[in-house]
Amino acid sequence: MQKEAPTKEHLLVELERVRQKIAELEAVQTERKRARKALGQSDSLHKAYRWLEKCVERITTQLAAANEALQAEVAERLQTDAALCQIERRSPNASEREPEGERMEEPEQHFRHLVENIREVFWVSDLNNQRLIYVSPAYEQIWGRSCQSLYQDRMSFLDTVHHDDRKHVAVIFERQARGECTEEEYRIVRPDGSVRWIRDRGFPIKDGSGGVYRIAGIAEDITGYREAEEALRRGEEQFRTLVESMDDIVFTLDREQRHIGLFGQWLEKYGLRPEQFLGKTVREVLGDKLAPVHEVAIGRALAGERAVYEWSIDSPQGTIWIQTSLSPIRDSDGKITGVVGVGRDVTERKQAEEALRQSEEQLRQSQKMEAIGRLAGGVAHDFNNMLTVINGYSDLLISRLAPLDPIRKDVEEIRRAGERASHLTRQLLAFSRRHAFQPEVLNLNAVITNMDKMLRRLIGEDIDLVIFTDPGLGRIKADPGQIEQVIMNLVVNARDAMPDGGKLTIETTNVEIHQEQARQLADIQPGSYVMLTVTDTGCGMDEKTKSHIFEPFFTTKEPGKGTGLGLSTVYGIVKQSGGAISVDSRLNQGTIFKIYLPRVDEAIESLKPGATRAEPTQGLE
Repeated sequence: MQKEAPTKEHLLVELERVRQKIAELEAVQTERKRARKALGQSDSLHKAYRWLEKCVERITTQLAAANEALQAEVAERLQTDAALCQIERRSPNASEREPEGERMEEPEQHFRHLVENIREVFWVSDLNNQRLIYVSPAYEQIWGRSCQSLYQDRMSFLDTVHHDDRKHVAVIFERQARGECTEEEYRIVRPDGSVRWIRDRGFPIKDGSGGVYRIAGIAEDITGYREAEEALRRGEEQFRTLVESMDDIVFTLDREQRHIGLFGQWLEKYGLRPEQFLGKTVREVLGDKLAPVHEVAIGRALAGERAVYEWSIDSPQGTIWIQTSLSPIRDSDGKITGVVGVGRDVTERKQAEEALRQSEEQLRQSQKMEAIGRLAGGVAHDFNNMLTVINGYSDLLISRLAPLDPIRKDVEEIRRAGERASHLTRQLLAFSRRHAFQPEVLNLNAVITNMDKMLRRLIGEDIDLVIFTDPGLGRIKADPGQIEQVIMNLVVNARDAMPDGGKLTIETTNVEIHQEQARQLADIQPGSYVMLTVTDTGCGMDEKTKSHIFEPFFTTKEPGKGTGLGLSTVYGIVKQSGGAISVDSRLNQGTIFKIYLPRVDEAIESLKPGATRAEPTQGLE
């Protein structure tokens, strides 16, 4: 139980009692000196008196210290009471005035100087008489009302309180009356209509019996602080709104790499919730496979560096590429307490970069094929001129030799070799697009149907040929003989890729090529096309082989078993027909060739039966 504080009257009684003790000790000391003088200076008596003298001095010192402390406490209480009494006498509510000429004492002067010059409002209220004893001049500056109005009607104070806060302030009064210390904030309305925020601290003053008879307090204007606080709140709200409306994800981690904050629409975009991350480490969220790259970057950020890196994750929507930027979070002392990161979905950018890379590769390939085509075309043209002379003179010699002439067989062999060479030059000219081009409006289904029997004989019995044609297939405009050559070369290429047998599928269908597909195919415009697909289940190709298959004389076969002109001829014919060709192949998984030829609306020209002009060539694989 707390000890009750002594009253002023009790302290005065104690002070008088101490003074009497001191007086008694001083009388004892005086008598001792007289006795010593009368008895003489014998050694034994001298030692006894010295011992008694020290005891008296020690007790006297202790009593003097106690006296000084008691006097200081009494003086402090008297000064405080005097100051409050003077304030009370000088307040407009005082019932008695200070006698004329009475001089204000120095402690009271200091006290009044303090309360009348501070920016806060100091007030004292009497609970017994329900009246205001004192309010400092700062009230008029903050409230915009006179102190006199408050002295006249203490409860008019409630009229200055904002309507929404009056009940709250009334509760504060009740708590103060019960002797509670209070510290509350509320709003007031000044006469000009402006609103101010007030922080009011009140504390009880108790009498000698422990009862509360007065309330004192200090009220300060905290409008600037509240406005700054509100501005900060709005700023934080705007920042949160901004972050949550971003497509990016903003997150914070502590030093243990646990997620402590997560914002952004990125979560909703992929059907995720903050609860799946908060309180969990990066490893717990992403797993052992993806965690290492993040942990290394987070470690750099915790060491004070800025880390930027890209990573990918598989999702139901496909592969997602994310760029993450990490920076350290520091406290007011500069100590790193965590990491803040921003994750941005860069999948579209990565796809664009990959598309650009493919376009550049296609451009290089196209430029390479164009250069090879010009070279091959020039060589083939000159070589064909020489073959015309050789074949011409061979025909002339044969016509002059008798059927049984022994030289005739040799000349006929020269003629056959010349024909084979002429066939190679025609293929080179087709690749270089210098071959004679006689386009007609065709139905590709009809071309394939007319070649069906020949194709089956060509591939043999070990390969299963399946043909799917679209009944509503559009028309194309191309050289019939060249289209047959394209089909023939692709079928032979597939046959050579399946020496142990397999399945060969030929399909036709209508397709619409959009801008993105046209860009990937290169050298083709968006629009309506007829697509010819040739699929085999053969040995397939690796990426290196696939990058060279359309080059003239490129072959994977042993010397003497392939010319390397089959697919280059196909490439040249398709390009000359205004189309495009693509290939998809995997080792031991087969190959798919897709040929796109422009669709036309012109009237069809029927292909005469048995008009097949194509000559089989050796395949590539």
